[in-house]
Amino acid sequence: MPWEAGKHKESKQQLVKRLSDLTDQDEKAQSAYQMIRESEAQILKLSKEDTLISYEKQSIIAKFGSFENFETRNRSLYRDYIADLIATKGRVKITNE
Repeated sequence: MPWEAGKHKESKQQLVKRLSDLTDQDEKAQSAYQMIRESEAQILKLSKEDTLISYEKQSIIAKFGSFENFETRNRSLYRDYIADLIATKGRVKITNE
């Protein structure tokens, strides 16, 4: 009936809004899969990096005893290299290791 047109119009607007909300949710759901895959790839990358750092840390401690010793050795590395070159007068050392 003509006097109920306002109710129908309001119901239609509510349905259109609800449809719009559902469409937005559907689009988010579609992009969620891609976001999950990207996050998993990032987690894998960080996990590999963490593993490598852990191995490097273990290697430093095994070789030098502590990080302080490692840093001390690194600070004198260039000086020690030059001193070794001077001591050997540029000769090539062949070692049997």
